[in-house]
Formats: sequence, structure tokens, C-alpha cells
Amino acid sequence: MEGRIPTQDENPDGLHQRYRIEKADGSPVEYGSEYFVLRLDDGGSDPNHIEACKAAVLRYSEKIKDHIPQLATDLKDRYGNGINEEDRNSAAMIQKDIDYIKEIKDEAHSAGRVSDLLDTWLDDLQSLL
Repeated sequence: MEGRIPTQDENPDGLHQRYRIEKADGSPVEYGSEYFVLRLDDGGSDPNHIEACKAAVLRYSEKIKDHIPQLATDLKDRYGNGINEEDRNSAAMIQKDIDYIKEIKDEAHSAGRVSDLLDTWLDDLQSLL
């Protein structure tokens, strides 16, 4: 990491200093350390931002699951929207099927009936998510 993080005036739409961080006991963090704050509640005016923050913390929980398993579990339980790992994997598999069907549907569009069957299958799968 090179240089300091710019101020909001210097880089209003990009990475910039936004928060002052201290430890929970009020003591300062190590000089020169960098933190990135994610909003994880359902408040705020940008639901896409909140969704991205939750996805980031869930990805982080995956990366630390062997090193800090309790924290990984706590993060998944709190921010995983009640979706357990099996359901998350099922949803990912369904999404892969949906993407594949959309791809072959475009190729099969001229086949008429095949396209109708794929539409039905696609609707059924999407209703499972």
C-alpha cells in the first residue's frame, strides 16, 4: 500500500477517509493501520450497497472458517439472511442451471416447442430461489 488514503474532498466518489476508528475500549489503533468499514444492517438508502457489504462479509467468513471458526460461524449466522450452507449451495446450483438454460434457450429459440419447455423449466427453477 502506497501513500495515504485521500480525503472525501480529494476523491468523493472513490476510496476516501470516511471514519475514525478506535478499539472498543477507546484505545487507539496502531498508527498507520488501515480499516475498511462495511455497513451490514438493512438501513441506508442504497440496498445494492448493503447487499454488496453482506456478500463481502460472508466471503470473508469463508476465508477465515479454518483459522477463526467461531467468528466465521457468527458472521454467517448474523449476516447470511438465515440461509444455511446447504441452501446457499443449492441456490448456487439452481443459478447455474438458470444461466445454462438461458444460454441454450437463446440457441433453441427457433425450435419453437423446445423454447416453450425451456421457459417452463426456467420459471420453475427461478421460483425455487
